[in-house]
Amino acid sequence: MDFVTLLRRDHEKLSSIFQNIQRGFDQADTPERHQLFRQLKRELELHTAVEDLQVYRVFQQSESTHDDAHEALEAHGKINTLLDQLEISPAYDHKWVAQFQELQKLVEAHVMAEENEMFRKTRQ
Repeated sequence: MDFVTLLRRDHEKLSSIFQNIQRGFDQADTPERHQLFRQLKRELELHTAVEDLQVYRVFQQSESTHDDAHEALEAHGKINTLLDQLEISPAYDHKWVAQFQELQKLVEAHVMAEENEMFRKTRQ
């Protein structure tokens, strides 16, 4: 199995966790949702670290993916900042939900850019 397939599977796993957290926004806070957020944070931190060290380091050396890799590294910085802010904020108040939705949009845009642009360039 190649790295693109592994990263796509990881993207699907992250999407599922996001959906599970968001499903509960119309209900009272639960320990399960806190657990899901901790899992999401761990998964995203591991995912970004692996990409930073193993994927983008290589992509930065290629002229066709250099700019994409730079943008992806910036997105990872924003993702990690939002994760840290969410971790210390009171969970599931209106501000937390808005920040969580911002994180989700950022991650979804990042995934789309990887899968629809960067990964395709590696196969050409």
